[in-house]
Amino acid sequence: MTSRHLDSGLSPSASPPVNYSSSADIRLQPYEGERSVAAILHMDELVPRVLSFLTAVELLFVPSVCRSWRAHAVTARGTLVKRLHMGQFWSRIGVLPDAVFIKLASGYTRVTELNLSYCSFLTGSSLNALLHALPAMPQLSKLNLFYCFQLTDDDMQTVMGGSPPPLPALRELNLGRCSKLTERTIRLLAEHLPSLQLLSLAHMNCVGEETPMLFDDLRNFPSLSLLNVLHCSKWQAEHVDELVRGAAVPGGRNAQLAKLGRPPFKVIGPQETFQVDKSGKRMRKDLDADT
Repeated sequence: MTSRHLDSGLSPSASPPVNYSSSADIRLQPYEGERSVAAILHMDELVPRVLSFLTAVELLFVPSVCRSWRAHAVTARGTLVKRLHMGQFWSRIGVLPDAVFIKLASGYTRVTELNLSYCSFLTGSSLNALLHALPAMPQLSKLNLFYCFQLTDDDMQTVMGGSPPPLPALRELNLGRCSKLTERTIRLLAEHLPSLQLLSLAHMNCVGEETPMLFDDLRNFPSLSLLNVLHCSKWQAEHVDELVRGAAVPGGRNAQLAKLGRPPFKVIGPQETFQVDKSGKRMRKDLDADT
């Protein structure tokens, strides 16, 4: 043992502790730096928050990492995840037993946004089971059913009907490309979703010319500030213009929205919008699924 080791009081195999005074020190000693940063950032609080940004499918694989990550996944699902995106199950929802998805949804106790876009096999019974499996169903504020074209008016009656309404806090609803829904569903929404602020009916060609009259009456959708009717072939430009003019008259919908502190009533559509791809070819711009 050399005099240097004796003087320092350290064995030859030991190494002095590393004091990190800058990010450069962390880069020079990556392992020690990572451990030090982990301690500073409180990983028990950080990891669940990071996991809260994962999709439902990705969270299924987290518990297989280790016991610690399994506990973090339970924490994330139970207390942090507020947006549940089931789109990755689009080819399975409605094909696999409802019990599988009921078990999955039951762990999310704070979910306020549910995205089921492109779940083309989704049936009314599956949707009803999923919604009722969410512990926070009464707090659900956003529901995306874009391209769930199996849903019918009877299915929506089962989901939205009842007293008191099962979705009292719903603010945004996307029914784009739900081709089997008719004006009956629109009337049902007006009856059971008074807090609705955004409604997308894009590509719903079955919504007829009488539908605009439902939005003229302030007793229907009193909080609605945005209506998306892009690519609805039975809607004409004059229908949209008439709706907007009616909302702007004294005592109209805009006056009511102003009292609530919300933006004025806006209608998108029915015209088609286009974008140009890299080759210069004009293509239809379809962003309705994200609305």
